[in-house]
Amino acid sequence: MFKLGVAQINPELNDLKSNKEKHLSLLERAISEKVNVLVFPELSLTGYYLLDGVAEASLPLNSPFLNDFKKISEKISFALGMIEKGTDYNPYISQLFFEDGEIKGVHRKVYLPTHGIFEDLKYFARGKKVEVINSHHGKTGMLICRDFMHLSLNLLLYLQGVNVLLLSSAIPVRGLDKEKGFSVKESVEYLLRSLANYLNVYIAFSSRGGFEEGIAFMGSSLILNNYGYIVREGVFLEEDFLTYPVNLEEIYKKNITFPLLRGEDLLMIKENMRFIGNDKPEL
Repeated sequence: MFKLGVAQINPELNDLKSNKEKHLSLLERAISEKVNVLVFPELSLTGYYLLDGVAEASLPLNSPFLNDFKKISEKISFALGMIEKGTDYNPYISQLFFEDGEIKGVHRKVYLPTHGIFEDLKYFARGKKVEVINSHHGKTGMLICRDFMHLSLNLLLYLQGVNVLLLSSAIPVRGLDKEKGFSVKESVEYLLRSLANYLNVYIAFSSRGGFEEGIAFMGSSLILNNYGYIVREGVFLEEDFLTYPVNLEEIYKKNITFPLLRGEDLLMIKENMRFIGNDKPEL
């Protein structure tokens, strides 16, 4: 058993010092509430619409600015969002997983939207891999916003035996329907319920709430159990803090009665992947 938490915050744009203080304060709160794993939203250290401020707000993974996070991770495991200055001198939208006094895992956002109000690909480089982190609290995977809407990345984590998905986002409010509400919110809920159920994972979805540069961010964070039920939900548009007790034995029980992962044929999947985008093999 362990306690999973979501920090739904509204960071200040390009104010890393203030945002760091907010993170550390919430981490102390989480420790006092016996939370074991906490997840913050996408770009939680920097804010979202940085545009030409990307270079100023970026940090290398060995930056002394992150030392306080390493220290507090001796007491709690957590994931936060920032702009990573890569060793290849490219900026990445990254989610860092801290545990045992170190950065134990990094996920760089793979799918960078460039439609509507989104300009991610204009300012950032794409991540190239998806890996499970061997945490004290189960095999953990991280995906950032558009990433978890692509089944391919979820499949890669699933095939690596992921138990807990830490999802982060900064989703602008759009798609208003007077009868149904905000369609993007419903779409995310439907998707995450399906993922949690079919992948047999617990999901902590940290969605930024609040306003920045005239843009409203949805909030409405979620925690879901491995049967696809929403067990905690954050408020709309504002900051919030969610916790839920997780029992990974429930994953084992479901694997006994519904052994999908054990039935996967990795060799067949690899063989068929060779033909995607090429001519189909002869039957």
